[in-house]
Amino acid sequence: MKINLRTKFLSQPRYQRYLSATVRCTYRAKLLYKDNIRLAKAFHTVLTQFEVVLRYSLNHVLAVYFADDDCIIKQKIGFMTDTLT
Repeated sequence: MKINLRTKFLSQPRYQRYLSATVRCTYRAKLLYKDNIRLAKAFHTVLTQFEVVLRYSLNHVLAVYFADDDCIIKQKIGFMTDTLT
């Protein structure tokens, strides 16, 4: 990513972490940022699968607890409601 784009699209505090980690070497900071993107891409599939399994598991436990397959929609009293409004 070119420096002007990097400063335009990344917040200063976010990019500052990369500069700090590389003792203010902009070239190494850029490489570190690219490596971080690659790492995030590698975990994306695993994380999305984990999220689906977690949501399904929570839904199953709540459906058993409330004896209601649509508990997230129907069980509103005291559950998933905003009491501040």
